[in-house]
Formats: sequence, structure tokens, C-alpha cells
Amino acid sequence: MQSFYKKEWKGRYSIYIPLLLLGAVNLMLYGARLSVEGILWMAGYAFVEEALYRGFLLSALTGKYEARILPGTALSSLLFALMHMVNIYAGATVLYVTVQGLCALAAGLCFAVVACRERSIVLCVALHAFINITSLGAEEQIVAGNMQGGADLSPREAVIFTVTAILYLIYGIWLYWRGELQKKEEEEYEALH
Repeated sequence: MQSFYKKEWKGRYSIYIPLLLLGAVNLMLYGARLSVEGILWMAGYAFVEEALYRGFLLSALTGKYEARILPGTALSSLLFALMHMVNIYAGATVLYVTVQGLCALAAGLCFAVVACRERSIVLCVALHAFINITSLGAEEQIVAGNMQGGADLSPREAVIFTVTAILYLIYGIWLYWRGELQKKEEEEYEALH
């Protein structure tokens, strides 16, 4: 049996393609509004947030202990979601911040699982940067909304992002479960050979 960590790029990383969904939803709802400055800021935010939440915090919570991965993943994801709640102070509505927090929790869970599986945050930074960059259209709308009395989501947007977050949560749990199953199969294989 070939280990997950030894597979070719195509087989190894294609499992993460569904994590592009949130960025695709951003593009579908808001279109691509790209600027060099926006791309640099959003990629920078992704790097800093991933270094802090998956690089430092997740590593500190899990250490080298397999038994700590699940609680460390959950806690780092929850703290990542709570960090996004500060947008309430930027004038966003409670609905907007709640949905954004739910999306951050779900994406944070997926990124934490990816970081644990890959033992690196590089892919997390790339995925997070993609989501951030595709949200530039939403950010533009939020700034305009703030100038007119507060950013909010339409009911349609709230439903779409909530469903996306639920799909991310399910996928993150599946990724974790699949990794645990693969570890067990590899241990059994090594015990036989």
C-alpha cells in the first residue's frame, strides 16, 4: 500500500480541490475585482493568519502528540472564527459577521486538517490567499455598504455562504477521518511486512 505522503502531486493534492469552493462562491456572487494592491494585502493577510493560527497556535496546541490533533484543530479553528468577529466594529451587521465567522470556522477546520496532514502551512497559505483574493469584490461591496449605513448580506448570500460553510465543515471532518483511516491502514500494512 502506498502512503498518502508518498503519492505523486496529482494524487496527493487533488484531494484538496474542493477547498477552492469558497473562492468560487465569492467569484460567483461578486465577480473578480482585482488590483495589485488588493492582491498583495489579501495574500499578506492569508500568510499572517496561517502563520499565526496553523503555524504557531495549532503547533503549540498539538505538539508531537497524535491525541491532541483533534482538540487542537477545533480550538485553533474556533479562535480563527472569533478573530473574524472584530468586523462588527468596522460597521458590518450581526448577520454578516455571524456568517463570516461560520465560514471562517469551517475554512479554519479544513486548513488545520490540511496543515496536520501535510505537516506544512504552505498549501493553507495558498488556499487562504485564493479565498481572500476572490473576496475583494465582497470587500468592495462592504466598504460601499459601510458608507451607506452598514454592511450586510442579502438573504440569498447568507444562505449560500451558510451552505458553503456547512459543506466545508463536512469536508473537513471527512478529511480528518480519511487521514485517520489511512494511518490505521498504513500501520496494519507495516505490521504485516
